[in-house]
Amino acid sequence: MMAHEKRRKVYLIENYEEDIKGFKLPSNKQISSFFLYNHNMLKETAHASATKTIEKVSEFWDRARIPIRHKQDCIIKVTGLFEKWKGIKKNAGRQTKTQKAKEVDFKSIFDNLFDIPHAKALEMISIKEDKQFLIAQRKPGRCGAMVSVDVSLKKKEDRKRKREEQIVKRREKVAKDANLQQSQVIVENSSSQSSSEEEENPVAGPSDSCLTPRPMKRGRQQVLSPDLVATLDRNKVSDRAAVMVIGETLRSLGQEIQPLALNRSSIRRQRQQHRKSTSEEIRDKFDPKFPLIVHWEGKLLPDLIGTDIVDRLPVLLTGNGQSQLLAVPKLTSGRGEDQARAIFSVLKDWKLQEKVHGMCFDTTSYNTGRHKGACVLLEEKFGRELLHLGCRHHVLELVAGAAFSEAMGTSSAPDVLLFKRFKSSWQDIDKTTYEDSSTDDYTAKAVAEFKDEMVQMLEMAVKVKQPRDDYRELLELTIIFLGAVPPRGI
Repeated sequence: MMAHEKRRKVYLIENYEEDIKGFKLPSNKQISSFFLYNHNMLKETAHASATKTIEKVSEFWDRARIPIRHKQDCIIKVTGLFEKWKGIKKNAGRQTKTQKAKEVDFKSIFDNLFDIPHAKALEMISIKEDKQFLIAQRKPGRCGAMVSVDVSLKKKEDRKRKREEQIVKRREKVAKDANLQQSQVIVENSSSQSSSEEEENPVAGPSDSCLTPRPMKRGRQQVLSPDLVATLDRNKVSDRAAVMVIGETLRSLGQEIQPLALNRSSIRRQRQQHRKSTSEEIRDKFDPKFPLIVHWEGKLLPDLIGTDIVDRLPVLLTGNGQSQLLAVPKLTSGRGEDQARAIFSVLKDWKLQEKVHGMCFDTTSYNTGRHKGACVLLEEKFGRELLHLGCRHHVLELVAGAAFSEAMGTSSAPDVLLFKRFKSSWQDIDKTTYEDSSTDDYTAKAVAEFKDEMVQMLEMAVKVKQPRDDYRELLELTIIFLGAVPPRGI
């Protein structure tokens, strides 16, 4: 219970609010509480939370019969309030005068109106009481409150709306009747004229002046192929840009584009169909008859929609010299439970869970945890034990890191400054002059016993194809350190 209450506490605003209630127009505090509830508790994006907040807030303004700004402008105002709160929260641990002043200043606007009326709202409002209510709500503390609905006024507004709808319908009917009468007149004139011409000249055909132009038909011939769709996707070409590029290319080749289905919606549908068919074809062709190893590694990547950074989890299968990317699902978080659920779901969709006999993963606690690690949870979902293959790259990083810490000391910084300076100065370093193990007496004596044997073994390993370039680079650097020259030279 205590943990639940603590989770619902929010900096400066005190508590999350699942709904906006009251008889006044919403305040800044109500907006912030409702927005943060959707953003933090329901894990929605900032834009989605702001949109949901504005939809809720607009109900109060509609009830007060006060016009508000455009929806997008209101969303920007909500996100601006959120960014201001986030900027203050960033330095919440500081107890400086500036920080305290910012907190007090932010709290001082809590009870004030979240002001989003139309720029000419006072001119657009016809009822005097509504104008006075808006003016009072704009004062500090939002003076006044909304009472129950004025039944008589509501009836008047309903009658007015119905009258306007009836007027629109009558106008549409009049226009439709006028068009029908005009078409009948054209048909009668054309028929009478053609009959008179037939009497005078039976051989002559109908007059061209009486023929009405036919409407231009929309093209239906598809222009996209699977390879072209793949090229557009690989180069991140939008549907609108694809229409312009394909259209101008066809024109330059002398191709008529009128019979082609060349518009944004058609291009989008064709791309979706080709993606689906390509995905199904890849899935049908991948039918391994050998044991498989599942690989995964979480990545923080920009979301496809918006500017948020999301967790993505590439899931691959390897076996018998073959590899296949299955999916790159988006995760709500990078925890082991979420990773295990996503991996098993992907394997189940491909119907390959029975063929997986091992796991390859990086050696983070999210994967290797004894109780909530992704590996343990995956084995529970499979109902059997799997072979654990810790990624060599990450394992050797731990070994190299331990050796560096032993020699140079530990560092609490996220980056090692020595390596950063070395990387930035690499272009200015003379790479032809270097020192190997033979330049130091102690090192030369330490490696003398196994130097020749080690160089021979490393040279053989370099000739074998390495799965990663940094593996080969490590082998070559070791050969150079031992005083020899690698096959590719220095």
